[in-house]
Amino acid sequence: MGINIKISNRHIIFQSFSSIGPMLDFVALLPVMGIFAGIYLPEATIVAFLISVVTLIPVIGFSSRIFSNQGYVSYVSESLGKYMGRVSGMIYIFYSFLVLPNIIMFLASFLFSFFSLATSYKILFDGLFAALYMTFIFIPLSRGLSMTLKPIMVLGALEIGTIAVSCAIMLLNPGPSFPATHQQFSVYGSSFWEAVMLGILMFSGGGSGIFLSGESRKENTSTPRALVYAYLVSGFALIIASFSIIVFTGNLLPTYFNDPAMLFTRLGAISGNILLIAIIVLLMASGYNLTLSYGNALLQMLTAFIPGETGRNPGRGILAASLIFFTIPVLVVSRIFFSLLYSFLFIAELVSMLYGLNHILVGISSARNGGKLLFRISGIASSGLLATAIGISVYSSDLSEAYLVGTFLLLAIGSMIISTKMAQEKIIRSYEKFSQARKN
Repeated sequence: MGINIKISNRHIIFQSFSSIGPMLDFVALLPVMGIFAGIYLPEATIVAFLISVVTLIPVIGFSSRIFSNQGYVSYVSESLGKYMGRVSGMIYIFYSFLVLPNIIMFLASFLFSFFSLATSYKILFDGLFAALYMTFIFIPLSRGLSMTLKPIMVLGALEIGTIAVSCAIMLLNPGPSFPATHQQFSVYGSSFWEAVMLGILMFSGGGSGIFLSGESRKENTSTPRALVYAYLVSGFALIIASFSIIVFTGNLLPTYFNDPAMLFTRLGAISGNILLIAIIVLLMASGYNLTLSYGNALLQMLTAFIPGETGRNPGRGILAASLIFFTIPVLVVSRIFFSLLYSFLFIAELVSMLYGLNHILVGISSARNGGKLLFRISGIASSGLLATAIGISVYSSDLSEAYLVGTFLLLAIGSMIISTKMAQEKIIRSYEKFSQARKN
């Protein structure tokens, strides 16, 4: 289905804002960050936001002069050559394909725990939830921008309102013995930087508005300005949310880190079940919105990237189906060999590091060919900060986890670099076979 919607500033703002998924971050990532940062959760959120802003500046520089749905591929290709542009594209595709199964894993685990369902029903629940979720994602993604941008804007506005109301209630109802003190945590400790790395993941989707820039008209939209608005709103919301959590939980903070549902149970006890139900419903909506916006950006990128490499466009329907088919084995393997929650944490860390690597490439590209001095300096700063954060995060992990993540990361990047040409040839052959089969 063709594009029948005129891209404007508000579309790019909500595309970027929804790809951050602040409501889902509020429920899923902030408590995980708290495990590492403790009472310094707000500080970790602020540091992560500031690093993310630095990484955004090179993207702003490129997006002000390059209007392409290929996004990072176009930016890196201009400075480092087409080959490195392909590498950047493959990294983006790889971690974007992991977002859908990762969101499903968290939502299924959270709902199962929140409603205290019997363990004997867990396999059935996980399977049914995943099947329904993927069905409702496939339909709008396969039909084009007009079917995705409208719900993204509505759900994004609801997320902002829900976070604002929740934070107001939490700040007005401080927990027992606030301020809480936990001396084992320190902003100088290595675990604090693991929290920062996860915080960077929270803001990792904020640049996804660039994948709409090829459809926008220069005279009626400004991609850089839209990206800044989306980052500022989401950053302010999540920083306030992290501080509100510390105030609201008080000395119950460790309990919250181990059982995030406790926060919403207590909110329901204070404000009534209506707010609790609204939060749970909007949590599902936020996960859906995040998946929709991430999938939207990915398909926009693929529909520009694949024809540029192969000369053929498989269409959004086939690409959306590929995303679903990739998700199924990831979920099955995670469900059989690991818990969904453990798999969620592992993939979240992997996505965060791959995102960091891709933005290191963008930063180097900006330092080399960023135009204005600000963009060149920010490119150097961005690459340095992300490399440091990744290094400290891996070093401070448990040894087994560090080896696992590091090995998986190296294999993934190595295979993408080596097989880029091979992948192009396979895509061409597969598409030709598919086209021939349709004609027959």
